[in-house]
Amino acid sequence: MDVKSFRLSTEVWTGLALIVIGLLVQAAGLHSVLTVALAPFGLGLVLSDMLTRFGRATRERVKVRIRRDDR
Repeated sequence: MDVKSFRLSTEVWTGLALIVIGLLVQAAGLHSVLTVALAPFGLGLVLSDMLTRFGRATRERVKVRIRRDDR
């Protein structure tokens, strides 16, 4: 996985911002449905980007061997 592209990803920065904002708002004492959902949604956004990048890197790395008899 390329760390530089991961750091430049807008999904990662948006997810981290949602996590920070969600935790700050909850620490301030606001507990509405929106404020409680911000941090988990941000975490899901970061994880989905990570898993997509990991899957793409794995798919590029794996080699499938085909025997000549199977053609």
